[in-house]
Amino acid sequence: MTAATVVAEIGDIRRFGTAKALRKHAGLTPTITRSGERSTTSRLVRACNKHLKQALILIAQSFARSVQTDGTSLEKTYYRCFFRHGPNPAKVALARQLCDVLFAMPRGGTDSQPECLAAA
Repeated sequence: MTAATVVAEIGDIRRFGTAKALRKHAGLTPTITRSGERSTTSRLVRACNKHLKQALILIAQSFARSVQTDGTSLEKTYYRCFFRHGPNPAKVALARQLCDVLFAMPRGGTDSQPECLAAA
């Protein structure tokens, strides 16, 4: 059901020029304020597709708990962020990286195979 939600909410993936545009549409990018030499990172973007954001974070949560993801680069990203910032920011970081994978899949012509997610 969650995968159907993601497909329905993204629609045609070609309308996004970059993975960054897809992450922004999903609301997974933080607001960055810069003034002079100061830079502040604050909350996630509020003007976003809330259904897509919720679905990606749910996928990230189940992905983080899955035994089949052992040794993948996505798992390493999750735990690196988990130990630094806690569980919720780690889920968002994983959802952000899953967004990149979703963006790359149709362009590379590959299916969602675990070996393509493995760490090099």
